Amino acid sequence: MFCLALTRQRLATPDWKNMALTERQHPDAGLWMLAAVDGVHARLSSLDQGFEIVDSGLIQASNDGQGLLIRVSYSAYQGRLRIENRALSGKAIYYRLKDGEFHCATQLSLLRALGVPIEENSAVLPEFFVYRYVMPPATLYQDIFLVPAGGWIDIYLKDRQGLQLQVQPFKPPAPGPRELTKKASARRIEAVLEQLSDGIRLLLPEREQVAFMLSGGLDSSILFRLGQMAWGCNESWSSGYPFERVDQNLEKAYALSAAEMFDSHHHYHEPSLEAYLKGLIEAIAIAESPVHHLQSVLLFLLFRDGIPAEKRILVSGEGADGFFGLPAHARLHQCRKSTRWLPVSAPAQALHRLVQRLAAYSWRARQWRDCLDLRMASALPLDADQHALYRLGAYGSKAWVRQYFGVTDRDIVMSRVAFTSGLDGYSINDMMSLLDFSGEIVTTQAIWSKLAEHQGKRLHYLFTHERLIQLAFELDWNTKLERPKYVLRKIAERIGVPDSIVNRPKASFGISASRWGGRNGIFQPLLPLIEGAVEADLVRSLDGTEGEDAMLLWNVLNYALWKRLCIGGESLDDVLLECSESCSSLSANPVHSGQGASA
Repeated sequence: MFCLALTRQRLATPDWKNMALTERQHPDAGLWMLAAVDGVHARLSSLDQGFEIVDSGLIQASNDGQGLLIRVSYSAYQGRLRIENRALSGKAIYYRLKDGEFHCATQLSLLRALGVPIEENSAVLPEFFVYRYVMPPATLYQDIFLVPAGGWIDIYLKDRQGLQLQVQPFKPPAPGPRELTKKASARRIEAVLEQLSDGIRLLLPEREQVAFMLSGGLDSSILFRLGQMAWGCNESWSSGYPFERVDQNLEKAYALSAAEMFDSHHHYHEPSLEAYLKGLIEAIAIAESPVHHLQSVLLFLLFRDGIPAEKRILVSGEGADGFFGLPAHARLHQCRKSTRWLPVSAPAQALHRLVQRLAAYSWRARQWRDCLDLRMASALPLDADQHALYRLGAYGSKAWVRQYFGVTDRDIVMSRVAFTSGLDGYSINDMMSLLDFSGEIVTTQAIWSKLAEHQGKRLHYLFTHERLIQLAFELDWNTKLERPKYVLRKIAERIGVPDSIVNRPKASFGISASRWGGRNGIFQPLLPLIEGAVEADLVRSLDGTEGEDAMLLWNVLNYALWKRLCIGGESLDDVLLECSESCSSLSANPVHSGQGASA
């Protein structure tokens, strides 16, 4: 980790015993500069006219740049500070430019130590409660933004003219082809395989420190098989929810069956229910953010308790679906194919009204209603609030958000509308990929990376390498959507992943809301912990056990715990103690049964 500051007055250096620091004055600009690195994930080098900070998890990265994640360079000659964040870094880099001073860090706690006010950005809460995260570069913190993944920011030190900021966001590849021949598609799929293989081979010098997380799905199975081919790895790890039904635990079944087929020594880690609840609190404190997915807690506990300390490089398939075919891509593709004979105009709207009336009586009519609805929503102008693109990741209730915050749908989706406004010329499928990458993937990877780094580990994301993104865009969507995850299935077949893994249905890392939703469910011990952070009436209303109602519970828990720990600055130990006391109190109450406790 690292931090930087450009301030008018010389800063009192925080008591950072394990940080290497450099400090210099710029009298022409009237500024002091302070830079600090931990020497583990980030290294500082002095240059003739400045300095450089590089952040990489791989030994050989400093020589050829292959494993480089972040580069910070300062040139006194140019009067420029550049902060680059590669697309595959999986890192959050926060910055603040205000009142003529600049602060930047990979941890918000470092910004706090430098005297930066850490306050809530309440303007983005409507978006958060629908999407579970805030679209970068905005954050939940007032006046604090994110350096774009796959881009950079430049800070220019002008003589007595203050600081000037220039932002270069991720520049996506050119729009993909409309259609490819079978031969051309095969060549590009082979190139994707070669790029993934290169990413695995990069780990060869440190293979004894590498751990493969094998969920048994297609993405993790491909990466594990490549590890077997590169150096014969034969050990894998996975995790599962303590409140899942034994007969419905597909995650465990998929992981164990895949390990058996690969002849891998597999470690399955399942925490206790109380460990999961405390893990949620700890994960939020470490990530300095609501943790978005329920699985984030499982991964944190797996990093801490399930994977040995010497395994410091963890291979992750996060991000694969975004560029090779999300379920949302497949749904839209199928709806457009099945209704291509119908103009998106008055006839479609009339048919939609008819099937809407029939939907109460027929499941097939409900399918047609949803299909027509998606087809028409995808044909709206991009700046329309109801465009199909803005359904991606919208798990929360817009109706509740509109009522609670007094906002409109436009207020909720405006950051996504702003993002797509710069994507003229791209197909709706390409735009969905780019929206997914720049939003959910970037957010998820940053959270997981912080959770891993807290345990002395680094996540290695192969599917968001810039070269792989380029190759994905060189494939046409008819090929990618020929069947779900077609490209990755072809790669799996090519490298000898067993057919039973290649062809079995996708089982997400999710879990039915009926297993965790509702006030009397598994999160009941956490409700007393949030009553002071949110309105009591809101806490009492968290009764739903399905869909949007259950997601409201998850969002409120995340938000309230984040507000206590990251905005209020309360002690993590104190909040964990409250959790222990609440769990003990409910266990001692014979009236309490808890939906998840008996799972």
